[in-house]
Amino acid sequence: AFPERQPIIGFGAAFTEASSLNYQSLSDVGKERLMELLYGKSGIGYSIGAVPINSCDFSIESYTFDDVNDDFDLKHFDTNVTHDAQKDGMIDMILRATAVFNEAWKVQNNVNVINDDENTGNNGGGIIDGDFKMFASPWSPPSWMKSPSSEEDISAGLEHASGMTGSVQPSCLREGTGKNSKYAKAWASYISKFIAAYLDYGVPLKAITVQNEPEFPAPWEACSYTPETEADFVGYHLGPQLKNDHPDIRIFMFDHNKDHMVTWAKTILNQTHPSSQYVSGSAYHWYAGGMDRLLDGAVGSPNMHRMQEELRKLNVSNDHLVFNSEACHCPYTGYAGGDIEVSWARAERYAHTILADLAAGSNGWVEWNLLLDSVGGPNHLHNLCDASILANALGLPAKHLDVGLAVQPMYYYMGHISRYVRPGSRSVMGLVDNAKDGFRAFRSPGDDVAGGGINDLARHGIELTAWPCEGSTRQQFHWKSKTQHIEVSGHDWVGNPTTSCVSNSADKSFLGITMTDCSTKSEVGVFDMVEINKNETDRFVKFVQSDGDVERCLVLKDLENNGGAYGPRGGAQVTLGHCTSPAALWNYSKETKEIVSYYIPEGPVCMTTGWPFLQMGAFATPNGESSKTVVVLNEAKASANYVLYDGDNIVLSGSIPPRSIQTL
Repeated sequence: AFPERQPIIGFGAAFTEASSLNYQSLSDVGKERLMELLYGKSGIGYSIGAVPINSCDFSIESYTFDDVNDDFDLKHFDTNVTHDAQKDGMIDMILRATAVFNEAWKVQNNVNVINDDENTGNNGGGIIDGDFKMFASPWSPPSWMKSPSSEEDISAGLEHASGMTGSVQPSCLREGTGKNSKYAKAWASYISKFIAAYLDYGVPLKAITVQNEPEFPAPWEACSYTPETEADFVGYHLGPQLKNDHPDIRIFMFDHNKDHMVTWAKTILNQTHPSSQYVSGSAYHWYAGGMDRLLDGAVGSPNMHRMQEELRKLNVSNDHLVFNSEACHCPYTGYAGGDIEVSWARAERYAHTILADLAAGSNGWVEWNLLLDSVGGPNHLHNLCDASILANALGLPAKHLDVGLAVQPMYYYMGHISRYVRPGSRSVMGLVDNAKDGFRAFRSPGDDVAGGGINDLARHGIELTAWPCEGSTRQQFHWKSKTQHIEVSGHDWVGNPTTSCVSNSADKSFLGITMTDCSTKSEVGVFDMVEINKNETDRFVKFVQSDGDVERCLVLKDLENNGGAYGPRGGAQVTLGHCTSPAALWNYSKETKEIVSYYIPEGPVCMTTGWPFLQMGAFATPNGESSKTVVVLNEAKASANYVLYDGDNIVLSGSIPPRSIQTL
């Protein structure tokens, strides 16, 4: 689907201090078991690692490598990065992972690279090759480089922040990020020295992100930027510094959530700003906010397509990489909660998001901590989260019982993709379609009852999309004549009943309609269902918004990027638009409660909460066990039969059990 762009570079996880301390607590057998599980030939073949620059929340305390006030020349910088090399053993852990991976996979990963570096001044830094590779991300500069942000610091009249946590906006750096900022210059030099120190140890560092989560002045280590201040920092300080010191190291912009990725690209990658000549990649996270964190990984796919389109509009080089640099489930671990339903749902969310991201053009996907303890730590701000493998736990499955590793469902779901979609792979066109004879995956012809189990996406914040019809509860909508609301019902991951309604406005960041709580009257859409009879056989309806000054209807919005590897029917957005548009015509079945659109020439689609239960990803995998790989994901509580086509040729007929994933 993206032959002009670079291939998939791989999958991986982060080496944090928390991961390292848990690793050091294992027996020698446990350490080798972990390495084999993640990087070995019998494991899931992670090929990417991330590491923080300085401490992050998953450290036991804040630390830097130069705490000497106003040391602009960094004469006191610890070039041995002693904390990472000796105190917590993080570098030894990275080097061991590198060795295990390269021994198991290096010869196999013969990657065909597009060489388009004349326009970027960047030779790629070997990031596309088949070796194990690392990238680094800063959470916070040393406190002496930061403006005071806490009320205590400000009221005390401090010249700089008293610690690394928190941040002022629009930039944490003293004197900002303009051309003459001594602190921005020192911070760029600091990052360069960190890179040099890690390279001296043999760490295969290939790239950095400018700043972890620059939009969030977090209660842990943080440094805020706006698109403009990050562009200035890169264009005037970090870019020139690394071009001079480390020309093979790539710089990735943004490194935050999908909602504002395109906005940042328009500023930082605009060729009128010097930052554009130094940036050769964009990093993003999967988070979406909310106290229960159930929207993480659930929203933002249309923005991934917009990002690809924006890169074309900005005439960005085809070697520009886009990848997920951090993802995890919070709070706590599925293991600690003791509910396999939650652990399994978290694994399914991983797989769904990875498949959707790759279909939208992502070049890779990296989860957060590679190893945590049984409750999701340590974390010095108590921001406990989940990881695919946990240490200091009663091992599971049984074969890990005596080595203290709990291998969770997320690991196995990840492995169904990472082990087989090797570096050098590419997403190809593939979509789960409804059968030609009228059958749905979860409902037979003549059956009015939606299948697949209870809808777990019937909740506030979920995007309203359109996919091929599968006959499931995720595509079952009730238009209530009394309230004129369009409702869906279901439950969340822990079984709490949920009911949500189509909202009355498009999300400002995602540009599509989302679901909202039906009790929130100010946000719920009120729609007249108006029948439109084009002729005796074609009977349609329009959902006309009746609570606004201007007549608007629910319409289908084409995906940019032509929908990527899923095509135009793979998640088209539902939004509000002109009632005269052909995209405003729907077919509403009072029996099945399906809302069907025939607007897309490639075929009909059903209005969907989020995405279907049954999904797939198709890949050309020249370095895999086969040259073609298909991953099938079934989130439903019912099995599904399918026929796999390659063009017009039937490859096989199969069936996938409930709540499972298959790799073909």
